[in-house]
Amino acid sequence: MDTWERPPANSDYLIENGVLTAYKGPGGEAAVPAGVKAIGDYAFAGCKSLTAVLIPEGARSVGDHAFDGCENLTRADIPQSAASIGDYAFCGCKSLAAVSIPEGAAIIGASAFEGCENLTSAVLPQSAIVIDQSAFAFCKSLTSLILPQDLRIIEPRAFWGCENLTDLVLPENAVQIGSHAFYGCKSLGSVVLPKGVKRIGKSVFGESRPALIAPHIPIGNFCAEDKPGAACGFAKAYLDGAEIDEEIRAGYLRYIKSQKKRLYPLALRHEELLRLMLAENIPSQKDLGLLLEECESQQNEAAKAATLKYARQKGFDGVYSA
Repeated sequence: MDTWERPPANSDYLIENGVLTAYKGPGGEAAVPAGVKAIGDYAFAGCKSLTAVLIPEGARSVGDHAFDGCENLTRADIPQSAASIGDYAFCGCKSLAAVSIPEGAAIIGASAFEGCENLTSAVLPQSAIVIDQSAFAFCKSLTSLILPQDLRIIEPRAFWGCENLTDLVLPENAVQIGSHAFYGCKSLGSVVLPKGVKRIGKSVFGESRPALIAPHIPIGNFCAEDKPGAACGFAKAYLDGAEIDEEIRAGYLRYIKSQKKRLYPLALRHEELLRLMLAENIPSQKDLGLLLEECESQQNEAAKAATLKYARQKGFDGVYSA
């Protein structure tokens, strides 16, 4: 797109006081005329024939719903001058593969890229302090995400349904994570919650179950759905020798002991939790059979061997043997 020859303004573009208010062209590759200062609300909305757009330097904003429903749009060149990306700006652009949001943008609008199911790469500006609700919801092809260091707030459902997201680095300055923000991100393995985050919203990681490494947050500050993941994260921090408040530590251990049968399947997928359970003598002879059954069900030979070793050390070897 860098080699495009920009055509003069014509009847394809309705421009009022520097704002492109409507696109009437045939689609394909569209080069917005130089001098446009803003892409107005709904300017390209529903243009299914649009495949690429070049927005000129000097344009300061992309309005609400500007490209909503442009389902064949594969590329959007947003200039560095654009400091505002509106709500639903690229919602439903299911063919969009990559996006780079310019520096200067403080807020990524609500549902700005929702449903961009082929989006594999998103470069967020360091200036961003808020990612609004559902901004990247159902971006099913997004695999990794490094958030800006100054980001403070992730609103509800911001990354709901990003089912292939495997790597997530939350910035130290983050203080608020809204409900269901990473709901359904099934490929997440572990997430470190910054110390500035004291509580997370309801079901932030529902249906994803990563290990939530946050030994500064009491187990009671997590909703029921996120407590198992928090227990896995606590186990990792505990075994790594992290400094943990004694009261918080005791609360996690009480929770793990009280929920041990429910946590056995998860412990086989998160080795640290199983190691913690065995180190703290949490499995009893009465319920050890359940743990061994789970080892068989998941075909986890390493966990089975560790459990049998524990049984012998506890004097249960007359009941359990390899």
